[in-house]
Amino acid sequence: MGPALPYIALAATATTISQGRAEKKAANKEAAQLEAQGKQDRAIAQLDAREERKRAELLQSRLRALAGTSGTAATSPDIINQEAEISAQGTYNALAALYSGQSSERSKQLLANARKREGKKAEQQSYYRAASNVISSDSFADWVG
Repeated sequence: MGPALPYIALAATATTISQGRAEKKAANKEAAQLEAQGKQDRAIAQLDAREERKRAELLQSRLRALAGTSGTAATSPDIINQEAEISAQGTYNALAALYSGQSSERSKQLLANARKREGKKAEQQSYYRAASNVISSDSFADWVG
């Protein structure tokens, strides 16, 4: 059994390293998913912003049409003020949607970066554990010596 001990220690070392690499691979896959989700959140927010702007334009058009049918001039100060308020609210809603998407994307990117670092650290630690196991094994001294 004595001569086989170094090989058993090396097999355990290979398993330790393999586990570290697998953990890094899983972390990188999870990070890629988070990054993809972040990009999707941003794209959805851009669509929402476009819808908010379109909603404001439609509301302004409706305001003008109602003003015209009621006999009020489209250049009336009341109509102009209401159009400005609608425009401002539409712009605010669109920017809020964009900010929400960008914020979500940034958050997921930070999580992805952290996950990548965790995977890299797990892989590095597997090398240290493997080396430590080999050096501390009794068979190592017999094998080297």
